[in-house]
Amino acid sequence: MTPTAEDWQDFARRKEPQLLQVCRSLDLKHLASPRDLPDALLLHQTSRLQVYYAPFGLQRPRVVPLLMVGLTPGFAQARLAYEAWQQADGDRERYESLFNRNVVFAGPTRLNLIRYLDDIGVADALQLPTAAELFTTRQDLMAAYSMLRYPVFVGSELRNYGGTDAAHKDPWLQSMIQHLFLAHVQRQSRQTLIVPMGKYPGRVLRELAGQDPTLEARTLWGFPHTSGSNGHRHAQFLAGRDLFRQKVAAWKQSLARAT
Repeated sequence: MTPTAEDWQDFARRKEPQLLQVCRSLDLKHLASPRDLPDALLLHQTSRLQVYYAPFGLQRPRVVPLLMVGLTPGFAQARLAYEAWQQADGDRERYESLFNRNVVFAGPTRLNLIRYLDDIGVADALQLPTAAELFTTRQDLMAAYSMLRYPVFVGSELRNYGGTDAAHKDPWLQSMIQHLFLAHVQRQSRQTLIVPMGKYPGRVLRELAGQDPTLEARTLWGFPHTSGSNGHRHAQFLAGRDLFRQKVAAWKQSLARAT
């Protein structure tokens, strides 16, 4: 059955607290692949895909200057989220800080992302020496959400879902987008710059732009996913860099006018 908005609200009230307890008790030493995830965390499965719970989406709702949008957490990111939740020991405020510092676009993905954001002037627009501070001392300036909140694995080998499989047509996944993701975009102000990481988040935002024309000018369409697995990332970045810089420059001016 496809979850409704009310179903997701009930999930947050009733089931999520129990799932968070499971996350706290996970033995991370023996969590080497999605196959090691316990059935207690399985949210949805079909012959094509499996969706597992991980502590994503626990951030406090807020309006920020910069909104980063990913597709879905991969297994490595999910494992980092479990670890951060255990370190936070149930303290959601502490978890949010650990999540932004240790989980969001972790590893080479973050290093590439910081380099690209600095290149196009994002740090300068936010009056920062580097975009690296968005993950540490200036977490208040950025929010990061996945279009599909929970980790999605496809095929018998449980590969990280990369958007190329027809799994995105699954009504359950569409419900995640509709009821768990879009509200984060709609909450933002007209001074929020939106950076969709890769083409599939961009496609969803394109549909939303039909309802909110202001998204066109403040979304970096074509921004690449900066994961090391995207071998075309730098060519994609260079292809859109001039336009990215133009939009960031206009965004900088809008931020100045708003202050």
